[in-house]
Amino acid sequence: MKCKYCDYQVPENAHLCANCGRILAEKKEKKPVKKRSYIIFIIIAVAVIFICGMLAMNFQSSMNGNHSTHPSNDLGISYIQFKNQFNDNDYAEKINLSIGTVEKKTGSEDTYHYALSDKLLLIEKVNSQSNHLRQITLIGQPSSIQEDNVKLIGAMGIIIDTFSSDLSINDRKEILRDLGFNETVKDLKSINAETIRGNIKYGFKYKENLGFIFSVSNKNDMI
Repeated sequence: MKCKYCDYQVPENAHLCANCGRILAEKKEKKPVKKRSYIIFIIIAVAVIFICGMLAMNFQSSMNGNHSTHPSNDLGISYIQFKNQFNDNDYAEKINLSIGTVEKKTGSEDTYHYALSDKLLLIEKVNSQSNHLRQITLIGQPSSIQEDNVKLIGAMGIIIDTFSSDLSINDRKEILRDLGFNETVKDLKSINAETIRGNIKYGFKYKENLGFIFSVSNKNDMI
């Protein structure tokens, strides 16, 4: 190769020119390679795991909180408990009403039919998993016989006693008054009313093809 300063022929890779004495090229020193430190990566990894864990815990806590505050949509007792409480009521014995023979229909939810009398039919919708009642429907046929009407209103009173037992007797009577059973009513067929006590919704109405319908359900249940 030639010197870049004087064009003198010099050996390959020569450091100095033998003619002009100038330095042709500086030796490049290899920079020491620093060893990669993994400490920073360990810190980042630990931080990521910790944050993910906290997020997962907060999410689970939120889900549990939502579940625990979600209102129950049943009546809070099993159909067996209801049957026992109904039959143990003193007034049920007085008017000769009791839940006995049952006709069960199984589907997405179990349905129980009880014939309380030849004019009264009790229908229960039951959660097939928990066996808790979802809805009670009492159907009464119109009758000119006073005893039949006494049994209809009496059965309603017993059911109210069962699900609103925490209320005073006067407050339970007030439920019937809210449903239209008062001194001014002249025809039960004209009644169509609902009222709520706590989480329990009571309703009464008349349908031409069925008769008088008294229903009990949880106010949060969209039946």
